Amino acid sequence: SALNAGKEYDDTALVYFSKLADAKITGPKAANDAGYEIPYQWLTLHYKDAGDEAKMLKYAALGKELFPKEDYFDFVLMDYYREKKNYPSLFKKYDDLLASHPDSIRYHFNYANEIFGYLYNSDEGVVVNDKENLLKTLKGELDKAIAIDPNDVNTNWLYSQYYYNLGIGNRDEGLKIKSTKPEDVKKKADLIAQSKTNFNAAIPYGEKAIAQLESAGKKSDKSKYKSVDNLMQNIYQSLEQKDKLKIYQDKYDSADAKFVN
Repeated sequence: SALNAGKEYDDTALVYFSKLADAKITGPKAANDAGYEIPYQWLTLHYKDAGDEAKMLKYAALGKELFPKEDYFDFVLMDYYREKKNYPSLFKKYDDLLASHPDSIRYHFNYANEIFGYLYNSDEGVVVNDKENLLKTLKGELDKAIAIDPNDVNTNWLYSQYYYNLGIGNRDEGLKIKSTKPEDVKKKADLIAQSKTNFNAAIPYGEKAIAQLESAGKKSDKSKYKSVDNLMQNIYQSLEQKDKLKIYQDKYDSADAKFVN
């Protein structure tokens, strides 16, 4: 009743939800009533918003213990760790979640996307830890997602971005080498060659995403389509293939007319 009455009754809700949760109440035996999850969910979110990590973890753990198939508690904790930029704990929650849902393309993709954002879109000055292992995990999650659905647009798009960013990293590292020592000249050439290998590896995934979006032709996908087109332009710009670059420039320019339904 306090919950339904609104925010001004949160203190009352806190008292009685705490009594239920602390007693590990799950409802009548075999009743399978999802309503009994509410105290644990409410308390977990309440203490997250209040910044009380100890109690948030307590009620999330209780909720997960008593309702092991409910992912709500994982999601609240993931939001909390994300807000706190506690990436090791965030990634650990993804590991836990995927142990229970190994066939979820959504969770595999989200995990890969989360790592990608940490590696490449972090705020300036953020020190990225354990980059090589995170890149391996990122690729592994993309592999698993692709295996579940080879035609998934988001997974193909992210896989293309993954290889493109690897290529940019190789190229930039190579261009930093100014020494004319034979070993440094070779290292530079190897890095530039590897960058082209990665750029080329990105292409099939981008092409697959483009093809799937064109086939669906949904107006709601226009922005995504333009983003993948832009990625393909960047890839071919990096490979200095002007003819292929022009193809995707034209696709980009015609997107408004193509995605109208």
